[in-house]
Amino acid sequence: MSIYKDCDIRGIYGEDLREEEMGRIGRAVAGLLQGRTIVVGGDFRTHTPSLKAAFVEALLEGGAKVWDVGQVSTPQLYFSKRFLDAYGSAQITASHNPPKYNGLKLMLGELPVLPEDIREIQDRAESGKFESGEGTFHRVDTGSAYEEMLRSQYGQGKCVPLHVVIDAGNGAMSETAPRVMEALGLRVTRLYCSYDGTFPNRDPNPAVQKNLSALCLKVKEVQADFGVAFDGDGDRAIFVDSAGVPLLAEEAMVIFSDSLVRPGESVVYDLKCSSILQKAVLDAGGVAIMERSGHAFIRRHFLQAGSRLAGEVSGHYFFRELEGDDGLFALVTMADILRKSGRTLRGLLEQVRYTAITPDIRRAAPADEIDRIFRRMEDWAGEPGLKAVRIDGIRLEFPDGSWVLLRRSITEPAFTMRLEAPKEERLAKLLETAGQKLGVDLSSY
Repeated sequence: MSIYKDCDIRGIYGEDLREEEMGRIGRAVAGLLQGRTIVVGGDFRTHTPSLKAAFVEALLEGGAKVWDVGQVSTPQLYFSKRFLDAYGSAQITASHNPPKYNGLKLMLGELPVLPEDIREIQDRAESGKFESGEGTFHRVDTGSAYEEMLRSQYGQGKCVPLHVVIDAGNGAMSETAPRVMEALGLRVTRLYCSYDGTFPNRDPNPAVQKNLSALCLKVKEVQADFGVAFDGDGDRAIFVDSAGVPLLAEEAMVIFSDSLVRPGESVVYDLKCSSILQKAVLDAGGVAIMERSGHAFIRRHFLQAGSRLAGEVSGHYFFRELEGDDGLFALVTMADILRKSGRTLRGLLEQVRYTAITPDIRRAAPADEIDRIFRRMEDWAGEPGLKAVRIDGIRLEFPDGSWVLLRRSITEPAFTMRLEAPKEERLAKLLETAGQKLGVDLSSY
């Protein structure tokens, strides 16, 4: 599959993506910059330095003004863009993907890039026709300013002592997160908090529950108040309660919404989220806005709507203060909420009326088989009493609040599904019906 995705550029290093290709991408981006300033950083994967060097060299050849902030988390890169008042930002990273992957997260102007922006970069890179210029290069350390910003978000006053286990997964938050939380007075137990771009201890995606097993055990072992796991570049965070049970990202968003959203403020969420989040926002007097899945789509709508919060089931949390997302900012905010309330994570969720919901069901399949499944979903959508939402795939909504979502994967030949219903019995029936309607075995999802 192409390395040019809807929201970013990503591929397997040495196969889909090499320094030569990254150089062409850099020249293409330089053409869009037209001599303006861009902040460049990279994560801690083993091949990031060479890809970053090729990208920066190409930017300079294209006349860009480059601020190099070094190997940093993606949230620190976003902070650096605001702090340095740069036009663009570029992070060499493959985020939560396995270590063999790498890529580019890009922002030009005040809004995330759209699929048409990625297509233009692809067209320019593949054409080989580039504008030349004389760029400028500066190295700058924004780490202290970034950490000061994070510390300033933690409230003052009576402090309930908190103990947190931080699982950085050997990624970009390995040193920054423990240092910031200890500076705020928390007791920190470190887990996989040393940089290693091969990710030897766990896969860098914390949204997959099996990747949280060591964190869950450690939280119980040391009797911590809670735990957190970051992804490879630090913009995602998944929380674990004191019993060693992971929270859904929607549950964390409910806590944020209950604590931060005021009447009239909006919250953007991806259409895979459980309805518990929508209800929490509405109960707070807020406005709940559904958007298609994908970091760029969520962030763009969040910025355009001037929303208080936004979130995805993958563990991205967006805050108005940042104009974006940050896994460590989410941790600081969660710790502050716990400090002020004197309650546990589960205690903060005790008023939630839970539904029955599946995890994200992902199935590999040939393209023609996926097309057939979508045709059957369209047939189902034509039945009376159903509402079809098509902002991202097809989401069928039922009068009792149940829904079935079918989406195409943008990274591999596969489809994904998620289903929600008011009760377990209804979910079981919905799974059976969906399996029959679509010709898909959902008996052991």
